[in-house]
Amino acid sequence: MTLNSKVTHLTTQIQETPLVERATIPGDQTLKEKEIAPSNHATAKINTGKSGFPFPGAALGLLVLSLLAGGLRISLAGIQSAYLDEAAQILAGRYLIERHQSYGQLLNWSYGSYLWPLLAGTADIAGGLFLVRGLAALLGVIAVLATVFSAYRLAPSSYTGAYRWGAALLAGLFMAVFPTAIAIGRFGTYDALAAAGFMLGIALLFPTEGRFKVPRLLLAAGLLFAGFLAKYLLAIYFPFICLYLLIAPRSHKTRLLHMACFILPLSALCAAYFLLFQSELTTLLTFSKSYSDLKSSNPLQEYIWQRPEIWVLAGLAFLAWPMATKIGKQVALAGCAVILAFQLISRPDFDFWKHSIYLIFFLSPMVGLLLASWLRPLFLTRAVPGISVKAGQRQILPLLIIGLICAAGIGLSVTQALKLVTYYPDLNSAMPAIHTYTNGQARVLTDDPALRYYLYPQIPSEQVIDPYFFNYRKSTGMASYRNAISDRYFDAIVLDGGIGPSGPQLKRQVSGLIMQNYQRVYSGKDQNGNLIEIYTPPACQFVTSSTSGLKLFNFDSGTSGWGGRPEGQTLHAGEQVVTSKDETCEGHSTLKFTPDNNTTDLSVALNGQVNTIKAEVYIKPEAALGLSVPVGMFGFDQNWQWHDDGFKQLVPTGRWIELTWQLSNPGTYREIGLKFPKGTTVVYIGQVTVS
Repeated sequence: MTLNSKVTHLTTQIQETPLVERATIPGDQTLKEKEIAPSNHATAKINTGKSGFPFPGAALGLLVLSLLAGGLRISLAGIQSAYLDEAAQILAGRYLIERHQSYGQLLNWSYGSYLWPLLAGTADIAGGLFLVRGLAALLGVIAVLATVFSAYRLAPSSYTGAYRWGAALLAGLFMAVFPTAIAIGRFGTYDALAAAGFMLGIALLFPTEGRFKVPRLLLAAGLLFAGFLAKYLLAIYFPFICLYLLIAPRSHKTRLLHMACFILPLSALCAAYFLLFQSELTTLLTFSKSYSDLKSSNPLQEYIWQRPEIWVLAGLAFLAWPMATKIGKQVALAGCAVILAFQLISRPDFDFWKHSIYLIFFLSPMVGLLLASWLRPLFLTRAVPGISVKAGQRQILPLLIIGLICAAGIGLSVTQALKLVTYYPDLNSAMPAIHTYTNGQARVLTDDPALRYYLYPQIPSEQVIDPYFFNYRKSTGMASYRNAISDRYFDAIVLDGGIGPSGPQLKRQVSGLIMQNYQRVYSGKDQNGNLIEIYTPPACQFVTSSTSGLKLFNFDSGTSGWGGRPEGQTLHAGEQVVTSKDETCEGHSTLKFTPDNNTTDLSVALNGQVNTIKAEVYIKPEAALGLSVPVGMFGFDQNWQWHDDGFKQLVPTGRWIELTWQLSNPGTYREIGLKFPKGTTVVYIGQVTVS
């Protein structure tokens, strides 16, 4: 029989007798049917990899399943702003592509290589976040197809091709519609690439008995390594896969083939990667030991109560146990045991929803067999000549019920998937205001690192400070944030609550200090009810009336006795100063001071009690000065003894800042002033108050 005639014969068989083969109908006797599968499924010979691809039935099923999986993943892809992991991976790729730089030493803290960042960065440059998520959706479809092919190869070979494909398509349906699988395909993170590479590589390795061709083994090794490069987690499976391929075959020739074409290439690739990035991987391992943000205080919530569908799947797999082949049982048991052992030992509890897709992959082939056997009776009675059509019509109601149950299940699954990808703050509604108040600003504080993605490339990412790590004026930890906020070091502050413990902690501990030193210019809630706030430094504040004990210096009517104080000399009132409207203070004139190398001090004569001095200062930005400069406040007491504030105040250039000096030795002072660093060319003083 030729190949074409075989295909035609097989297609006719599928169309006429789905999942089962009819016995001969003698005359008008009652329809009899016999199952093709033997009664002892567990001992049936496993499929050797010859697919016998049944057109058009399986091809149509694969097409429908792919469209369903892709549609569920790409729909509403733009409903939520970038997640912080998406933002970090995309920026890492764009930094490599556009700036040829490493983004924040990514390999020291990310559980994947530069493979996904390069893909995501390229997609973002070409089509923005939607294209990145479109790429993740495509990888999700590949994972679904890999599940189908794995389930087909693991099905007993004694089943008809139609039965195996029916069970395989049902197995793929779980990967297509389960909420965690949908969510992975909607996130533009490395999980989608890791899952697709791993599952497709594993699909090529099934069955582990029978003949492998060299290209297939090499391709499987390459796909598994690509999955590993996307997410290092997959390395936990490699020793078990290699060990099985080494000991399972009875033939020494087959063992050598596995060794030469899979085990050695995969081991060599992993070893080479480790040698190239040994320092980064060692740092990552050290970091992982102290990183506990993913550990939950209520693990049952993450593993059971929020993921009941996984345990329903496990229960169905248990019912399907007698139907599966020996290798099918081994795959399901070992595959699930490895990932669950990793979760138990490492405790990334909050990431279990992402890692649960590997449980779906290993369990669904068995469940597909079970569901195929349950659905088989619906196809046994068909209208044939001499047989009443009522018997066939009776199957319509069960099919409708099953259809309604499936539709409701998919709807519920989509709802749960939407919750998984919308639990974090959504910046979309606030982006116009964020761009307005951060336009051209040099330093931005945020509790959500995803903001870096939206401000890049207008603001370099290293100038957007997140809640995880910041050094300022020799201080670290929360003290660094407090000091910087007190100095009004940041040009804008954007808060949305953040993700994990660090974001909320920052807002909780410094919100009061922010209110004291900044003004809120935007407040609104996103679609999830998260509060988004934007703060900017106050403009120059002008006090119009003097109260008891308060002396004001303003410059609407002149320089008010201020002037330069050359090094080693006395005050020269009126020198190097003029009144100006170049930079006003709430519409009022300011004092313009032009320092030079010999005169960097600006002062005024005073004979009175001094406790606190406040000055509104604007330093013209210069490339040589940098983003901020230290400015000192000083005074001479009645004995002409020098006092100063320690020169600890750091003034951002290019905007108004209020400097405050609470004197440690209050009393009568003859002169007060401000000292600027050399290189300062123009300074504006809006107002000075002495209390």
